[in-house]
Amino acid sequence: IDLLLQEQRPELKGGGSAAVKRKQYCREKFQCVAAMQLYGEFKPGSPELEAAETMLTRLPDALSIAFIVNEERDKEKFAEKNILQSKRFYSCVVDSSCPLESSGKRKPKYVVELPGFPILGNGKSDNQNHAIIFTR
Repeated sequence: IDLLLQEQRPELKGGGSAAVKRKQYCREKFQCVAAMQLYGEFKPGSPELEAAETMLTRLPDALSIAFIVNEERDKEKFAEKNILQSKRFYSCVVDSSCPLESSGKRKPKYVVELPGFPILGNGKSDNQNHAIIFTR
């Protein structure tokens, strides 16, 4: 995209402020959101977490990772038959601008509560729908 932009907009060729402006244009035109549902459950130092961090450092302006976090709230308030109501699910997104926490994961940029358990049984494509809200 950067090369195409330099060809179509000659005033943006070169370095300095032109390079900064090109970088901004490229970020507006291309953003990849990877749905990694289990990112929130990766253990510190695990190969999966290291691979995710490598992707974020290699594509700092183009990659965001959407993932799911679940937590239990007030389990004792709910009757035994309604125990699933105590679980809350959140769709979160991180990118390279998010600060690293002590666990080695990044602090989410956005967190959105979901209405229920988001993982469906119909396959991977259905399970990635939670990431749609983080795209343009």
